[in-house]
Amino acid sequence: MLYSYIDRPVIALERGPQLLVWAMRRWVRDAADGGDPCREIAAAFHAHRLASVLPHFQLAMTLLTTAMREPLLLGDESVAEHEALVLALIRTLPCGSLVQAGDIAGQIVHAGAAPALADALRQLALRLFARDLLCADQAGRASARPPGREGANDTGNA
Repeated sequence: MLYSYIDRPVIALERGPQLLVWAMRRWVRDAADGGDPCREIAAAFHAHRLASVLPHFQLAMTLLTTAMREPLLLGDESVAEHEALVLALIRTLPCGSLVQAGDIAGQIVHAGAAPALADALRQLALRLFARDLLCADQAGRASARPPGREGANDTGNA
């Protein structure tokens, strides 16, 4: 699943993965510049009815920037390996086991942070799924597809 994302042009991704790659990059850049990493991301999440999972995204990014096994590397025009790992993990979470996700997360971050990362990304994945930014493919796993229902409000309901 990692290889379905790695080195792909970001512009070729479906909207959900595009949003996540943009948000990850924006969060890292804004945090490095000493700004509020969630200000612009919050507006984008709100526009996609994802505002309720912003705290989960922020926790995931905090873990990714502080508990990584190696420095977080982000891409430019193409999806980098760490971004692909996160997207692949999110893609498996709506239908996968949280224990399995924790094992995968343990390949990205230190073992102590893996359960929290898996849970934060699972919450994000479920919301993306509910908003038609991820869908179940024929194998029963989540896959990305263009959004079918977008709105300005996030009530927190799926």
